[in-house]
Formats: sequence, C-alpha cells, structure tokens
Amino acid sequence: MSDNLEDNIRQIKQERVNDAGEEVWYHSMIDYLKNSPYGKAHQYSTFEDLIQYFKSRTMLEDRIVAQLLPGKCINLQSKRYELEVLCKEIENNLS
Repeated sequence: MSDNLEDNIRQIKQERVNDAGEEVWYHSMIDYLKNSPYGKAHQYSTFEDLIQYFKSRTMLEDRIVAQLLPGKCINLQSKRYELEVLCKEIENNLS
C-alpha cells in the first residue's frame, strides 16, 4: 500500500531499465495492459491509464480482503514499517 501510488510508479518506471536506459518494465506493463481484455474494454494505453488500473485494482483487493478476511490482514505502507513492530502486531493479533 502506498500514500502516493503515482509517485511510486514513476520511481519504478525510472528504476527498472535495461542497460541502454530504456524503461523496459513500463513498456511491458503498458503492452500487457493494452492487450488484456480489461485494458481493451477500457481502451487503456497511457501512463495515466496504468495508474487508474492500479488504483482500481487496489480498491478491489481491499474490498475482497475486507469481505473474505476481516481482521486477518494488515495494510503495510510501502517502505514505511519496521519488521520488529510488524512481528509484534501479528503476534498480538494471533493471541
């Protein structure tokens, strides 16, 4: 989970490049999205579309988790948690 999905995806887009500096992850994601049935149905093809897809997917996953596993999951902020604190929280929730 992230407070700013768009900034994180921009960072990933810039980091995951080949030796020539080409944004291979981004191009693979856009190609996958454009050619998927979901992407075709929504006419997805741009960076903004990719962000919208991830936002929609996150909302869907949150709803599924809330309905199927209420109280059994923890949302972690990307890169903003301490492993020891997380382990204690899990321990406390299992007790």
